[in-house]
Amino acid sequence: MNLLVRLSIVCLLSLALTACEMVVTSAKGSTRSEGIPDSSASRLIAMSEQALHIAQKESSDVLLRQVETDLSITAFRFVDGALTREIVVIVPEPDAPTEKWSTVINTVSPLLMYRESGLDLQGLRVGPARVADAITAHWPGCTVREISLSAQNNQLTWLAFCNTSEGLASGSMDNETGVFQPSDAPPARFALTATPVP
Repeated sequence: MNLLVRLSIVCLLSLALTACEMVVTSAKGSTRSEGIPDSSASRLIAMSEQALHIAQKESSDVLLRQVETDLSITAFRFVDGALTREIVVIVPEPDAPTEKWSTVINTVSPLLMYRESGLDLQGLRVGPARVADAITAHWPGCTVREISLSAQNNQLTWLAFCNTSEGLASGSMDNETGVFQPSDAPPARFALTATPVP
């Protein structure tokens, strides 16, 4: 057998093994992206960098603590180093230029009640679009209410909330594995809001 034939066989075997590995990984339910952020994660990372520059106009020592989106409006929640102000940078729509972004300053916020390191979005691999796809696949026909990113045990974790006919459903997705975990609790109905009697 000549060298060219041997090399061709080695190449074919290598391709076959790679394909088999992908099938086995998929069958195990892992959607790990091997360090490559999906497109909505890349977009969110870029937006967070712009939001940081805007937040730093209010305070030079800000930390990003939480991100929230409904896939239309996105809010980046920063806190200052002294934990006296929450600086929220709001993107009103996905392609809005930075001139249309707004800033809200809060002096009361749950994020100001404890000290914690900021979110490092450079390690983000799973973006909000993928989380939305996962929750709407689990509860077909539901409408995404909010998707939020925070750190749980120093790991980036997505929490998703979706309106269903039975009530509000929720679940989480780990940034490392990309596996969606629906909440064990059934969808919850909202409490009725009292209205004044005329």
